Amino acid sequence: MDEKKRSFCIICSIVGSVALLGFCILTIAGSTPYLLVIRLIFAGIAAIAYTIKLGVEISSEESWGISVFLIAICLFDIVLTAIQLG
Repeated sequence: MDEKKRSFCIICSIVGSVALLGFCILTIAGSTPYLLVIRLIFAGIAAIAYTIKLGVEISSEESWGISVFLIAICLFDIVLTAIQLG
C-alpha cells in the first residue's frame, strides 16, 4: 500500500472511531428522540468511514476482516436505534 492510501485509511479509521465514541457517549446520555436521531447520524458516519476504508483495503490487497466486523457493528447499531426510535 502506498503512502497516500495508507494515510487515507488512517483518516477513515480516526473518523470512524470518533463517530463510534460519540455514539457510545450518546447511548449513555439517554434515549430522547433527538438523541436517538443524533445516534443514527453518528452510526451512519462511522459505517460510511469504515466502508471507504474497506474499499481502499480491498483495492490494495490488505487484510480487511476488521473493517467488515466494524461495519457490521455499525449497521447493527443503526437497526437497534431505528427500532428504539420507531
